[in-house]
Amino acid sequence: MPLKGYETVIGDTLLIKGTVTSSGSARIDGIIEGPVNITEDLLVGPPGKITGNINCGKAEIAGIVIGDISAGKVHLMATAKIQGSIYAEDFSAETGASIDGAIKIKAKDSGQDDKH
Repeated sequence: MPLKGYETVIGDTLLIKGTVTSSGSARIDGIIEGPVNITEDLLVGPPGKITGNINCGKAEIAGIVIGDISAGKVHLMATAKIQGSIYAEDFSAETGASIDGAIKIKAKDSGQDDKH
């Protein structure tokens, strides 16, 4: 998986305990123990592990997440292992991905006013 295009990269030798927040995109190959709040795209690489809830614009998960994921779009790669619920407008998963939790798909906001 290429590193290009990510403003923040947390390498596989790094352990962070606490909240991780970024106003850009991030790739995580290390271990994070705490919530992760990323405004744009988040990639959790195969060696990556997050123990905490994730909030981001778009999530691609190839590693382990122990916590809930809230994003506009969530894609689980074949190596993903999730223990928690997923809340998204768009969800996809490759064969082999593991989920122990609920998947809740929220309808996209049409932008139309219900008042007539």
